[in-house]
Amino acid sequence: MVCVTATRGELGVTDPQRWPPEQLPTIREAELAECLRILGVTEHHWLGYPDGGCDSADADAAVERIAGILRAVTSGLRS
Repeated sequence: MVCVTATRGELGVTDPQRWPPEQLPTIREAELAECLRILGVTEHHWLGYPDGGCDSADADAAVERIAGILRAVTSGLRS
């Protein structure tokens, strides 16, 4: 199973004392890794867009990146 994630979720802190913003990317990555493990995801790709910034990403470049991942995944399935 494969998952593609656009951002690391580094924004959206409602309690900066409990969830220090500078530590949030690391916290979110660990949370996601555990969720993916539980779900049985064996391959994960980060697109690396800033949280809250997907709407400003170049759409053509984003589509090409995702299409490249899809091509790689499906070609691996056919081998």
